[in-house]
Amino acid sequence: MIKNIQNSKTYRCGTLVYTKMGLISLFSWLLWGDFCYILMEKVVPTLVPLKLKEMGFSATVMGAMMVTIPSVLNFTITPMVSYQSDRCRSHWGRRIPYILASTPFVALLLVMIGYSKPLGELLIGLIPFELSSTTFFVVWMGFLLTFFQFFNMFVSSVFYYLFNDVVPPELIGRFTSLFRMISYFASGLYNLYIFKHAETHMTEIFVGISIIYLISFIMMGLKVKEGQYPEIISEIENPPRFLEKVQSYFKDCFFHPIYRNVYAGHVTWYLGTMINGAFLLLSAQSFGFNLEQYGKISATSEIFCAFLFIPLGWAVDRFHPIRIMMIGTVWYFLSMTMRLLFFFGIFSGNHLFVLWGFVFMLVDIGGAIYNAAEFPILMKLFPKKFYGQFCSAMSMVRAIFLSVGGILAGLFLDYIQRTFQLEGGRQYQLIPLWSMLFSVLNFVFIFRAYTLWKKLGGDHTYHPPLR
Repeated sequence: MIKNIQNSKTYRCGTLVYTKMGLISLFSWLLWGDFCYILMEKVVPTLVPLKLKEMGFSATVMGAMMVTIPSVLNFTITPMVSYQSDRCRSHWGRRIPYILASTPFVALLLVMIGYSKPLGELLIGLIPFELSSTTFFVVWMGFLLTFFQFFNMFVSSVFYYLFNDVVPPELIGRFTSLFRMISYFASGLYNLYIFKHAETHMTEIFVGISIIYLISFIMMGLKVKEGQYPEIISEIENPPRFLEKVQSYFKDCFFHPIYRNVYAGHVTWYLGTMINGAFLLLSAQSFGFNLEQYGKISATSEIFCAFLFIPLGWAVDRFHPIRIMMIGTVWYFLSMTMRLLFFFGIFSGNHLFVLWGFVFMLVDIGGAIYNAAEFPILMKLFPKKFYGQFCSAMSMVRAIFLSVGGILAGLFLDYIQRTFQLEGGRQYQLIPLWSMLFSVLNFVFIFRAYTLWKKLGGDHTYHPPLR
């Protein structure tokens, strides 16, 4: 018996050692946490636009609330949390404490967003000065969404870093594929069974998912164990002052062009896709599709793409994520070109629903190819010791551009609507123009990162450059 245990295969990640059963337990808790996290993440971008549209908010205001506010918080909160998390040494590890402390606040604010209208109607009567209902609800919704995103930044900043700290390196490609599969399944099930009830049971959806998220994430935080991390001796002997920390942060993260090109590629991808995510439902409604039809299209596409992550995980490990990422960008550009044709009435008639759903799936396949490579490329190219710090630098750069991009995207759509006198939300059918532009830029930056990676050793001898 003892001999069998000693001879059984083990897997290591730092000081952590797993048996096969331990690995199954780890994967199960992380993937279950991801499943519930995706449900929580789906609620705000899918239901809040419906709330804001019902309140009569313009696309510019919606873009500011849905994109700009999270981006500004991402710029300010994520770097601080990531820098401190990399250096945190506690009984619970360096990632779990942030998850456990922030999760209850995220759940509470999700419930408050669900009850935003009755709570707002109660509060407006308590204001001692005159304020229009429209102005109040703009401020009120901005307040709720700001604090929701504030606390969610603590969770989202470290949740994905946790994978790099607890999953054995030789299994990271397969784990991220399973992770993406679960994400797409969760999103698909949400769109298929939950989203169609958004107009009639929106508050119940907010409350139900917030409870599921709260329980599951607390349980995951208690069950997943981190290992021991080496102390950063230089910072213990000579604790850096604040300005020295800032200087070191920027010098470490931006000194090499390969990192700057990865950041730029990441930013242009999200600039191109964020408008698609924020306004795609409104685009579907402009073609006359109802919520149930949109949910079926989205769910079918996401569940189909979920199965693609099995071969995509193998391809990422076999051919390197940077190559797979470039393929995903090209595919996304071509499928967005096809979606643009619907605006000109090239695809119409009785089969519009089927054709639109087919092109919707093609776009999602491009996104799936890109997403399969997104986490692995960061784990391959960024230094493991300061992984959170480098990821936060990338998020900070993204936040700077998205904070402006969200408003510009809304202005772009409002300008099109006014200039061409488009009715029935037809301006949202021109979203592909925006996405195609940034797909081209994304390919340029990722290709430049690829050439630098090759010069630094490529597949065989690349090591993340440090100062």
